[in-house]
Amino acid sequence: MFRKSIMILLFIPFLIMACATTQTPLKKKLLTNSTPQFNGYITKIYKPIQPMYKPVESNFKLSISMVDLEIPKNSSTKKSTEYLEIAGNCKIEKLGDLLTWEYKLIEVTADGKTTTFKDLPVIGRILADKFGKIQETESMHPNFRDPNISPKKKDAFIKWIHKASYYPLPTNPIRSGDPIVKIEYNVSEIDTELWKDFRIYNDGELIIDGWGFFNEKKVMVASINEIIDGTGDEVDVQFKINGYRLYDAETFQIVDGNLSVVILPNPSSNIKGSGKILIHQSAKLKK
Repeated sequence: MFRKSIMILLFIPFLIMACATTQTPLKKKLLTNSTPQFNGYITKIYKPIQPMYKPVESNFKLSISMVDLEIPKNSSTKKSTEYLEIAGNCKIEKLGDLLTWEYKLIEVTADGKTTTFKDLPVIGRILADKFGKIQETESMHPNFRDPNISPKKKDAFIKWIHKASYYPLPTNPIRSGDPIVKIEYNVSEIDTELWKDFRIYNDGELIIDGWGFFNEKKVMVASINEIIDGTGDEVDVQFKINGYRLYDAETFQIVDGNLSVVILPNPSSNIKGSGKILIHQSAKLKK
């Protein structure tokens, strides 16, 4: 359970605001060793541009397939596959010189069962600047009414979800070869006690490849090819991340992407075995 929690929490930055194809294609791809790549034509960006978030509304889905390729336990090897899909809505509006981000949950599918939220409950709001730097947070999900959860921890959770979804964009113009976002894995913001002994030694970056077209619309193509190291009391692992994301050329929302995450324990780890996560993401924008 501890190992699976690490897998999911560390890679929420890739998972939130994502959309997937059906379950079967994901599971088939999960068992292959192929590296996700954008197959469209890419034009290099030589003249630097300044990316900024803009008002827009989007319907999104999150789909995750995770498989334990090998989990030795009591001298036996266990294999399992898990699947999760989340559908939601994100609305970004202008407020003076800042932007408000409002998140709503529509539907969740897990273990083959689907739960629909008829009233589109708002789970939280964020106030941020045009580059995505957070100014204020407000948690609103009904489950957060638990008096045993402090207001500080509630807001920290919503803030972390937003940071995991929309990392701050560069404040200076960028072009091909530059990172569009730097992904930081700071899970201790949510629970300092649980994650105080777990450390990530390097962050990931999505590097700009250039302009492309997706569904007849102009997008910025960015890719990642990283190995992330992490250690804790119980684990010493490597995360091999490959894939790409497509950013809408006007609003810089993620409209599509595929990521493959392979988890491999180092020899010194108490955990043996390996795992793989496959994420296919997209969102439909309503400008």
